[in-house]
Amino acid sequence: MPVRPKKELTFAKCLEMGLQKYIDMISKVAEKAGKEFSIEQQLDKMEQEWKPIRFEVLPYKQTGTYIIKASEEISQMLDDHIVATQSMSFSPFKKAFEERIASWENKLKITQEVLDEWLACQRSWLVCNLSKKILISYQFFYSILNQFFHQKILFDNYLLNRNDIKQWNVYGVK
Repeated sequence: MPVRPKKELTFAKCLEMGLQKYIDMISKVAEKAGKEFSIEQQLDKMEQEWKPIRFEVLPYKQTGTYIIKASEEISQMLDDHIVATQSMSFSPFKKAFEERIASWENKLKITQEVLDEWLACQRSWLVCNLSKKILISYQFFYSILNQFFHQKILFDNYLLNRNDIKQWNVYGVK
């Protein structure tokens, strides 16, 4: 409920009304209102900070697959906001915003879970893709090595079967 003071309310009128008798009660109400206002402001601020945030989804090389580019700033802000929201949920002044706090905390946690799972899946896929490339490179290297040794064996056999070379000693002299 918005409270709007009227121009006519002056300190003198407050004294005439005898409000000083209720100073303790007014102080408690004002303190509670201030704490509630602080919670409301924090929630508004967090929601505003998320409005411009966009997760960048980029094509990965020429694979036809896309990866998410998650910045450290986004992850840090997500962690900070979860901690702040959990802190609010333990506040004795949360009553007026309990549903909003719970809803916001739920959104943040779901975002964190989805982001964590996506990045884990992405890492696995990238490792798989790298392993596939390593396997292809290994197979290519193995086939070249195999050809080399096959050629060497053929060449060695050729040399062993030549009579003119058999007569040479280790120093290359007949």
